[in-house]
Amino acid sequence: MQSNFLSHFMSLLSITSDYIYFKDMNYRFILCSQNFAELVGKNSWRELHDKDDFDLFPHEHALMYRKEDEKIIEGRIQKTTSIEPYTDNEGNEGWVSTCKWPLYKDGGSELIGMFGISRDITEQVKLQKLLDLKEKELVEANIKLKELSEIDPLTGLYNRRIYSAYLKKISALAMRSGEPLSLLIIDIDNFKNYNDNYGHAAGDTTLKIISSQLRKNVYRDSDLLVRYGGEEFVAVLPNTNLRDAKYVAERIRKNIQAEAMTHEYSTDAGVVTVSIGISTIKGKVIDTDNLFLQADNSLYKAKTSGRNRCEAFCCG
Repeated sequence: MQSNFLSHFMSLLSITSDYIYFKDMNYRFILCSQNFAELVGKNSWRELHDKDDFDLFPHEHALMYRKEDEKIIEGRIQKTTSIEPYTDNEGNEGWVSTCKWPLYKDGGSELIGMFGISRDITEQVKLQKLLDLKEKELVEANIKLKELSEIDPLTGLYNRRIYSAYLKKISALAMRSGEPLSLLIIDIDNFKNYNDNYGHAAGDTTLKIISSQLRKNVYRDSDLLVRYGGEEFVAVLPNTNLRDAKYVAERIRKNIQAEAMTHEYSTDAGVVTVSIGISTIKGKVIDTDNLFLQADNSLYKAKTSGRNRCEAFCCG
């Protein structure tokens, strides 16, 4: 009976697709399946007898296997499960799902070694890595799409899409805190004349230079800069009173004029200039539509008063 069982067991070891192996208390191989022997470049399990993992695998892999084996041999655990890398005799890399158990003499309590079963999951791991990569690429693509939907590609400033959501959020904070909220509308003077005479490429360059100046002057983390329209920009300035908003606006106006971008077709300055409308509101109720409207009215006043100037309105 025992002889028949051993014969059947050895037959199983010769045909199974799993990697099966037995080790003694010194981590040396006693017996293994045929395909495990072939994995490490041997013709038979007998060629593995008295060898250990360090004789068969790269050092870093063997060290990994040994740490798992120690948990069994030292009696710390009754079963280990792990995903392990391997390198076969031809240098091909793969992965196995491995379970290991203690081996007892005659089914008793005397520990005489351990045995393990490893199933090749290389294709599954490769597929999972591919899926992970595709998922990462998808996440990155979605982030990029979100950025493209919120960022003006020419100036790198936020576009109008994000303006309303941000203003709603920041106005709610201003109402709770009682702090003032200011808004600037910055419009390039005679920009149509500029584009018509210098060309749209020059106009794009001018927009980039002005955007750069805006960033230098509206730079707090809480501030928002938006390219609102063709030549129109909006700056939202939380916790900024009318006096400080005027200071920021005037600094923007002067710095843009100081860029000295020639504009022979301007009605006055001979260089590119901007007009700025300012509006400030404070109180328990903030009407953001009115905040924008008053800034727009202030901008209109700046335009009709000669351009290249800042005008302000305090609506609360």
